[in-house]
Amino acid sequence: MSEPILEAFCQLAEDEIKRTPTLTSEMNLLLQGLKGAQPEETGEHYTYPVVEKHFKKILGEGSGVLADLVSLTADRLSWGVPYAEHVGEPDMDELRENYAFAPIIGSQKGNRSEPLPLPLYSSNQIYAGVVLQGPHINYPSHVHRAAEIYWTVAGYAEWQKGDEWSHRESGSVLLHEPGVRHATVTNESPVLMLFAWVTNPESIPVIVRL
Repeated sequence: MSEPILEAFCQLAEDEIKRTPTLTSEMNLLLQGLKGAQPEETGEHYTYPVVEKHFKKILGEGSGVLADLVSLTADRLSWGVPYAEHVGEPDMDELRENYAFAPIIGSQKGNRSEPLPLPLYSSNQIYAGVVLQGPHINYPSHVHRAAEIYWTVAGYAEWQKGDEWSHRESGSVLLHEPGVRHATVTNESPVLMLFAWVTNPESIPVIVRL
């Protein structure tokens, strides 16, 4: 492997096994996917106002391995907005105006957004990338079949996992097991996150309305 981004991601996974042994299984799945990832042409790059407003500033507030990894990709990312099927719902319209994601590794089929952001590296085993959520935004409770790991690169947020809520600062890691509902609420700061789906990488998130 001679791709700096993939090497940095592998180092993150290996370090996480040492730091958080309970994530060993998920990190090994991530490592397997990373080792099979192949560089791809991404075509046109897309961006959104939330990215232009917050991404460089919040990335500059990050430090350490997580911020270094995202910095390696910063100029190459293509961003997307999810949940086109929820257009017209007030809370989802607010989310879509203040949230964006950029795939680093995943299927070249892309995923459910418009326009279509393509990953920098192709893999059918994992789906990983960067998420930016603006201030005072609620990403509602949702579920998916993927096992998902989130790292907070910079900023902070409140996280729901099942029936529990927790406060997460920069450098924290959180696992969402398949089928567990979860949500993210920001306060006065945006939050920049790195994510990895290590099972069922093409599963579709479903909003949970209680």
